[in-house]
This record gives sequence, structure tokens and C-alpha cells, in this order.
Amino acid sequence: MSVNGKPGRPKIVIIGCGGHGRVVGDALLAGIEANQTKADLAGWIDGKFARNVEILGRPVLRGDDAAATLAKSGAVDAFVIGVGSLKGGATTRQKIAANYAAIGLPSIAIVHPGPVIARDVTIGEGTVVMAGAVINVGCNIGRHVILNTRCAIDHDARIADFVHIAPGVTLSGDVQIGEAAHIGTGAVILQGIKIGAGAMVAAGSVVVADVPDGQVVMGVPARPA
Repeated sequence: MSVNGKPGRPKIVIIGCGGHGRVVGDALLAGIEANQTKADLAGWIDGKFARNVEILGRPVLRGDDAAATLAKSGAVDAFVIGVGSLKGGATTRQKIAANYAAIGLPSIAIVHPGPVIARDVTIGEGTVVMAGAVINVGCNIGRHVILNTRCAIDHDARIADFVHIAPGVTLSGDVQIGEAAHIGTGAVILQGIKIGAGAMVAAGSVVVADVPDGQVVMGVPARPA
């Protein structure tokens, strides 16, 4: 099965084509169609799917061995992680990033054409910004972050690597989110709060106090136990 791609444009492979991966793929394709993203979607790496399957019009290329072969041949230029982080666990995403970096594939950020992003925002490699997100001035977004649909990130927020911000989350100004934290759907983090590395904030929580590393917080309003 051939790999899609146009000469002169980097060809991107998405690792994982479950629900989250398909959303990532759609964001990439939307950016390409809007002439915002100067790249092409080569296909998907996912050993759970049969050969000769296509998703969103692009082929499933099977497992990690395919990625290494494609990288060496020049058929693929970069990767994006299409695996979400469930229950606050970013370990799988971190392993994927390390494995593909070892193969020699860099990662690029994917930004849907729908978000509103201030001019001075910095976004790390491999981060995905979904439709309807708003990111205000002075924000620094790390590597391999998920900024999901219709999340709102106010001014001067700091989001570390491998953080998962679920749909509808609101981060007030000056919020800091530590590495590999998971902020659940619809949660609200108040001004200046610090969320520790590996912490999990349950869906719908309103966080009114700093959260230590690895802590799980639930409830409205939410404080660490």
C-alpha cells in the first residue's frame, strides 16, 4: 500500500488510530485543507488494525517496525501521537515519544484551523490543539500536550510536557500544570493555582487550591485530600 504525500511537504504518521487518533487526524487534515498546515498525512501506525484498512482516506501502516522502515526510506518525515492519556496516565504517550525519537523521527505540533491563539503563545513539538480551543497571551505550552476541544487557557498559563487537557476545561490566568497531569472534562482551575506533576483533576471539578504531585482531586470545589 502506497504512502500519501506531496513532494516538498513533510509526511506525517499518526501513532494510534482509535477515537483520539482520528480526532488528531481530522485536525491535521483540516489544517491541510485550510492551507494552514504545510504537510501531508502519510497514514497511521497501529498494530491492532488489519492491513489494507484506510481511515480518513489514509492507510494503516501497522506496527513500530513499519515506522522505522518508512523513516529510513524517507517515506515518513515526522510523527504525532494519536493515543490519549486515560485516568491521568501519560506513561504510554511518554514511551511512544521516546521510541519514535530513537527511530529518528521528529514530532510536529498539530493545530486545528478553528482555535483562537494569541500571537506570543509558544507550543512545543507534538502538541495537538483541537477545534474551538482558546489560548490567550503569554502562555507556554510544552511538548506532546493535548489541548482538547473548546478548552480555554487564559493568560500566562504554563503547561508542561505530556499534559492532557480534556474538552471544555477552563484554566484561569497564571495557572501552572505539571508534567503528565490530566485535567478532566469541564474542570475549572482558578487563578494562579499550581497542579503538580502526574496529578489528576476529575471531570467537573473546580480547583481552588494547589494540588501536589500525583494527587487526585474530585468535587466542586475541589481541594487535594
